[in-house]
Amino acid sequence: MADKFLSSLVGGGGGLYQLAPELDRLGGASNAKFVVINAVGSLTTVINLTGKWMLTAGMFENVAAEIMTLKVTVDGIVIFNSTFTADNSAIAVIGCQLSFNTSINDTYIYCRESLLIELQTTSDSSVQFAYVARPIL
Repeated sequence: MADKFLSSLVGGGGGLYQLAPELDRLGGASNAKFVVINAVGSLTTVINLTGKWMLTAGMFENVAAEIMTLKVTVDGIVIFNSTFTADNSAIAVIGCQLSFNTSINDTYIYCRESLLIELQTTSDSSVQFAYVARPIL
C-alpha cells in the first residue's frame, strides 16, 4: 500500500491510488480543516468520513490536562481505543511532529469505506481537531 501512496504523490498512473487532483498534495496547515467539539462525558464524533479517504495529518489542539478517551475506527474495525491522561496542549494522532505547521506526513490512515474518530473528555468542552483528509479516486 505504501508504494501505491508514494506513486500517487509523484503522479503515478495505472491502477494505483490517486489523490483528488484539486487538493494540495503536500499537506500541512495551509489546507487543514479545523473542528471544535464538546466531548464532555461521552464519546463524541470528531470526524466521520465515508468512502475512500486518506488522513495524512490529525492533531488535537487546546487540550486541557485531564483524562480522555480516544477511539479510532477504520472500515468498521476499531484500531485504537484507549483512555489516557493528557498532559499537553496538543496531541498528535497521525502524521504530526512538534506542531501542525511542521507536520511530517510519513504516516497516514487509509480507509476504503469509513473513518470515524471519537473523543471523550472529562471537562474540556472546546477541543480543536486540525486535520488533512483527502478523498481517493
